[in-house]
Amino acid sequence: MTGRTPRLHPLTRLAAVLSLVVVCVLWASVPVLAVAAPTAAEAVTSRTTDARAVSGRYYTQEATALHEHARSGSTVLKQIDAQKPVDRLSVATDDTGVSWTKVVAGSKRGWVRSAHIAPPHREYVWNGKTPINQQRTNYWCVPATVQTMINMALDKYLDTYARQKTIYEWARKRNLFPYPRGIDPYAWSKALVHFSKGQLAYEDHKAETYKGALRTAARRMTATDLPVGMLVHSGTHAWNMIGFKATADPSRTDDFRVLGAYITGSFRAWTDPPPGTYYSAEALRSRFNRDYEADFETPWEGGWALVLPIP
Repeated sequence: MTGRTPRLHPLTRLAAVLSLVVVCVLWASVPVLAVAAPTAAEAVTSRTTDARAVSGRYYTQEATALHEHARSGSTVLKQIDAQKPVDRLSVATDDTGVSWTKVVAGSKRGWVRSAHIAPPHREYVWNGKTPINQQRTNYWCVPATVQTMINMALDKYLDTYARQKTIYEWARKRNLFPYPRGIDPYAWSKALVHFSKGQLAYEDHKAETYKGALRTAARRMTATDLPVGMLVHSGTHAWNMIGFKATADPSRTDDFRVLGAYITGSFRAWTDPPPGTYYSAEALRSRFNRDYEADFETPWEGGWALVLPIP
């Protein structure tokens, strides 16, 4: 259950109190969001003026020509072999109705036929300022994550203490169980719908296997162009999966394997990596693990808990 404080043995309570003091000191010393924007850019392969766009690294599906302009008769800058990486920038349609995509291929920038490229993974990009929220208390990870997901999906930039507090109090009333603190996946999904004013549709989900969880997350991201929520550290913390790499496009085939994921977390001051950090599937396994709740038998117990966008 995200935001849950694990029960402590009496001999470790003093250490826990001292750790909390350290967290507070560190939190006060880190400007909220100031660390997010420069670091996130390192994991993003391209930027667009559309903050809602899903873009980044694509691969050529066949050999194709890189044109100077978005039309077949324009100068060919270079030939690109099949299965070569390109950075996707924008899309245009020519007078004949053919779709073209502007890409960066090596040191050249130009246009290729959109049908000749496809994403092996998708990755959120945004312009100017990061939409990532940092949690304002040590147990408001879900409220911060809810706001991040709404910001990304709806091209917003909302981040206040009052907003997180409102989300927390609203979602607490929708928890399936009377947790001492924190928000469960069910209430998390409902908060996304409520605070987006119905513009987003999400649901909680339990995956029976780790690989199945990553595959399901990748499928939903591909189908909706929206971030996925995941419960990490045995269900005590909330992260977003905002992109992934896979051996094939999940929208085109069921024969694919997720190689890794791009992550954002809301507790950068203490436990979380910089927004946009890439984890291989093997590295992510130690963080995204089986859900465990000491006080209740929950629907997500023993599985990998996700909050998924509904196509």
